[in-house]
Parts: sequence; structure tokens; C-alpha cells
Amino acid sequence: MPKKRQHGEGGLYFSQSKNLWIGRVDDGFHPDGRRRQREVTSTKKEIAIGKLRRLQAQIDAGETPASRMTFAQWVEEWWKAGPDLSPHAERDYRSTLKVHILPVIGKIPLKEIQPNDIKRVRNEIYRRKLGYDTALKAHRVMGSIWTDAIINQKVKRDIFTLAKMPKRPEGSVSNPKRRAFTPDQAIAVLDAAMAREDYARWLLGFIYGARPAEVFGCVLENLEPDLTGLTLEWSVTEANFTHGCGADGGQPTCGYARTGNCPDKEYKLPAGFEYRPLSGRFLLKRPKNGATRYVTLIEPVALAVQEQLGRLESLPNPDGLLFPMSNGWPRFHKADNEAWQDIMLSAGVLTPEQLADPKKRPTPYWMRHSSVTLMRRLGVPDTTIGAIVGHSASRVTDIYDDQLDLRGRAEAAEKLGASLSR
Repeated sequence: MPKKRQHGEGGLYFSQSKNLWIGRVDDGFHPDGRRRQREVTSTKKEIAIGKLRRLQAQIDAGETPASRMTFAQWVEEWWKAGPDLSPHAERDYRSTLKVHILPVIGKIPLKEIQPNDIKRVRNEIYRRKLGYDTALKAHRVMGSIWTDAIINQKVKRDIFTLAKMPKRPEGSVSNPKRRAFTPDQAIAVLDAAMAREDYARWLLGFIYGARPAEVFGCVLENLEPDLTGLTLEWSVTEANFTHGCGADGGQPTCGYARTGNCPDKEYKLPAGFEYRPLSGRFLLKRPKNGATRYVTLIEPVALAVQEQLGRLESLPNPDGLLFPMSNGWPRFHKADNEAWQDIMLSAGVLTPEQLADPKKRPTPYWMRHSSVTLMRRLGVPDTTIGAIVGHSASRVTDIYDDQLDLRGRAEAAEKLGASLSR
């Protein structure tokens, strides 16, 4: 009776049809759970046995599934396995990989990547004058993907411990301040926003430091009936999709290459991701850091919200949002940024230099930064500020500019109150 092979030892047999000795050995599993096998062949049995033993030794040494798998090939396999990323994080990862990482190290075999290759990615980012934050993001993306390569036994060495995190270039600020409007600029911007139908949207940003996506995600059911308060419970994000039509030989059966065109498309979300579907390609997700918060609406804000509710009576609003677009879809960043630029131009706070260079323009986040700065200089405790704007820790509040002097506290309160009451 022939000796039974042990699991994982592999096997050798002769193929009459191919006139070859073929040796196979188990090498873990594919991302979809199928067993992975590697194969050697030879016309001579002794040579096939030698190849099979060397292959087994490579597997035992951790050189799997193939010694020449490149970083780009591993990234492709990593995506197919479905990493646990939110829709926004997935888009961020894909962009960072495509623009900054794969052009530098994509073609290098995984087992040959060295700490200096990781530094080359960072140096290329600095060469393009893209800054420390971009370099840090790229390092974290690479580190996350490399950790999964170790877990899946593609590599053994943790080269990111050797490469270390990028440091801020000499002369840069170790804890950069976030830009905010001066009191006069804030008043001018609010005055310009007051002429718009969506005035309430801008008040929520200035008074409560609500992030843009949180304002987009305001749902009517979270408004107090008497308009005394509002719960900021959701934020709007773009959804990522996957084919729901099934696949035939790896190709979608719907006939469309783009997942967004598939009639049976499904949301591509990590396990346990909490969301609510919206019209179009959007969905509601929990705010950043999961920090749901309640804000008390002061009278000027309540009045602006009441006017907004009146306008909703003539608009399609299938998702029950406070600030839908004219077609009923959720408001999102492109339209919001265009409206914001119009407001700044009307307010006279956008310089020709800023208008010509998008990187220098004040963004809608300046409202949030200004809200924190004004409240700090008005003497509001950091813990209270954090609760209002949804900071995860008091140290986050500390990175905002203190650009108002003591005399400016009363001046800012007086001017801001006058603007809001007009």
C-alpha cells in the first residue's frame, strides 16, 4: 500500500498527456478562500523532485506565493480581499497609491523592498513640494498594506519599523496653526451669506463649527419641533460600489465595466459600517470620530432654519434633508465650494492671489476654525468648545490660531451679534 502523503507536503506524479513529471505543494489560500497550490515540472523525475524540494524550502522560508510578486501585484490582491476601509478612506488610499506610491515602488518585488525604497517615496513627495502631511499619509498607507502582507505571509520583515515615520522638515512648524478669519472678515462673510437663500447653512458652520459634510447630512427628523435644537448625527459621503450582477469568468454579467453603471450594483462597505442610503451615489455615515452632538439653536440661527424649511416646501426632498439640492439630491462639496467662493468674492475677503491659486483660497473649513478661535478668545472653556464643534480631544482645540487680542473679545462679540441680528 503506498504511503499516504501528509497535508502540505505536496505530491509528485507523471502526466501521460503532457509527458511531464509534475510536483505540487500547498501554499496557503487565495483571498476568496480557495486553496493555493504551486507547481513544478520536468521531463525527468529526479529534477522534478529537486525542484519540488526547493519550492517547499522557499515556502518554509516565507517566500510566498511567488518570489517575484511585486508591490503593485500585492496591492491588487489586497484590494480584491476587501480591506476594512470607509468609502472616503478607500478613495484616499487609491489616490495616494496611484499618485505617490506605485510609480516609485510598484514594480519592485515584495521581498526585495528595503527601508530606503520607502524613503524614496517620501523624498519624491518632497521633491514635488507636496509637504510633510502628504508624506506622512503615504507612509501610513504603505504601512497598513505592508502589515497585511506580513499577516498573509507574503513577507516576514517589518521594514516600516526600520524606515520609521517621516519627520517634519527642519524649519517647519511642528504643530501648525489652522487658518481663521479675523473678526472683521467673519462679519463681512456673514453679511454676504445673509443675502443667500442658504444662509442657515453658513450660520451652522460659523456658529457651531459644523463640518461641511455634517451640514449636508442634517436631516429634518433631528430638528426639534420648536427649532430650539439640532442633533448633528450624520455626515454625507460618496458611496463606492461593487457589481451585484455576478461574474462569468471574472467579467461582470451586466455588460458594464464601471460598477456605478451596473443595474444591480451594491454598496462596497466594511463590515459593521453604519449608514443610511441616499439619492444618487451618496449615503449618510456617522460624523468624524463618531461624535454625534446636540446644539442649541440661538434665535438668529433658528430664524434662518425656519426660512430654509419654508423653501423646502417647493423642492423635491426624498431623503428628508435640511439642505438638499434643487433636484432633491444631497448637497456636496463641489456645489458648496462654488457657493463659498461667491460669498468670499462678495465679502471682499478673497484676494486676486488667492483666486488664482486654489491652494491659497480660504476653504469652508475656515468657518469651523474661526468658530473655535472666536470662542477661545471670548473665554469659552476648551472642553465646551470641543463639545460644540465635535473635537475628539482638547489637544485638537489647541492647534487653532489665537489671532484675536484681549480687546478683540468684546469687539468680536459685539460685531458678530449685530450681524446676526440684522
